[in-house]
Amino acid sequence: MVKKKKTSRIEKLLEQFHIVLVNKKTLERRQIFTASRLQIILTSFLGFMTILSLVFLIIYFTPLKEYFRGYTSTELRESSFDNAIKLDSLEKLYLMQNNYISSVKDLLAGKIEFIDLSNDSIVETTLNQELDLVKTNTEDSILRAIVQEEDKYNPTNINADKLSTVLFSPAKGGISSEFSLQDKHYGVDITLPENSPIYSVSAGRVIFSEWTTETGYVIIIEHLNGLISSYKHNSSLSKSQGEYVSRGEVIGFSGNTGGSSGPHLHFEIRDTKNQMPFNPMIFNIDVVDTKKPVIQKLFLFHENNFGEDIITQKIELEKISDGLYKAPKIYTSGKIGIGLQMYEYQDLSLFNKNGIHSIKIFMDDKIISDYNYNNIKFDDSQYLNLLIDYKEFKSKKIRVQKLFNTNNSNISFIDKDEKNGKFSIEENKSYDLLIEISDFKKNTSRIEMKITGRETNF
Repeated sequence: MVKKKKTSRIEKLLEQFHIVLVNKKTLERRQIFTASRLQIILTSFLGFMTILSLVFLIIYFTPLKEYFRGYTSTELRESSFDNAIKLDSLEKLYLMQNNYISSVKDLLAGKIEFIDLSNDSIVETTLNQELDLVKTNTEDSILRAIVQEEDKYNPTNINADKLSTVLFSPAKGGISSEFSLQDKHYGVDITLPENSPIYSVSAGRVIFSEWTTETGYVIIIEHLNGLISSYKHNSSLSKSQGEYVSRGEVIGFSGNTGGSSGPHLHFEIRDTKNQMPFNPMIFNIDVVDTKKPVIQKLFLFHENNFGEDIITQKIELEKISDGLYKAPKIYTSGKIGIGLQMYEYQDLSLFNKNGIHSIKIFMDDKIISDYNYNNIKFDDSQYLNLLIDYKEFKSKKIRVQKLFNTNNSNISFIDKDEKNGKFSIEENKSYDLLIEISDFKKNTSRIEMKITGRETNF
């Protein structure tokens, strides 16, 4: 018996067959097709895909798609768009009315003066149009233009106490990185969730609204009184260059764009004329801060034979209560200076240590040193590191901030009439010292100590 030769699967797919069309009545052969199994499978698949594509195109480009779940009608989409525009308009109107009522309440309560509101009106039809109530002649118009131009670039018009009543907070969050000239960080970083609204601090005109490689989406606004505000690392911007914005208006949304390590807003305020940066905290930025500065250790400095200020005593402090520290009795003499290891932080950024705003030293109820960081100038930046003891920082990575001016450095915010923050201790005399450390929100910590004059050798 002859064995049948086994065929492979490929040979079976390629095996040719005749497909014959026969007339049912006459049995006459009408058509003969020759094809393999593979050809039949491919032809069937292509035919199925062609039919499926045609069905999809017919549904997608005709009103038939409205009968399927997930698709909305054209009328419904247009209605939704119109409703969204109306809702946005109502929301803006509500915010304007709410701001107006709040401002009237503050005005009636005596919290702000009428002139404060006039500098930044809550309702403005157009910022670039003036309402002339009386007819003016040519001389009046020229004088008015000159005065407006001078006031626009007059930095003496900037008054922190006055502006703090009208500037709107750009965002609500905690400060993760503070204003620092020595680190060339000319603003503050405010931590907040991504896509949180960013607000204009005051009325003004957008002079820049673009993407940058370094700081992502950036918007810069020119305000009254010679101020410019910058908002960086946004996820998106809602205003374009040349547009006018009002106080508290949403201008964008926070993000993590550009050279950023996490969602935050980098906010700066500068002088229009010379681009001098101001610490934004002096404008009463709305951050949640009920924490008092933390004081870790106290240091005494004496001047050696080479004129260098060196640490002669390191003193541990006893924490009596929140914001109150007490030092053990101190014995020393001569001309001394004080240094502190300290930091401050806010409620929403507990792990970010910031610097101190103001420091006061009292001796026997008389103030002998008082300085703050409100008006640090660019010229001060080259001297700021002198206020940190270099040897202690290099050897132990401890930042000891000196509360005195080192080697008569030209630091503008330390009063030179008070012997640059140093004071003398005479032998056989006792002195009561009180040191007050405050942050921008006026949270204050105090150190109480008693110093007795006694000869010491270093």
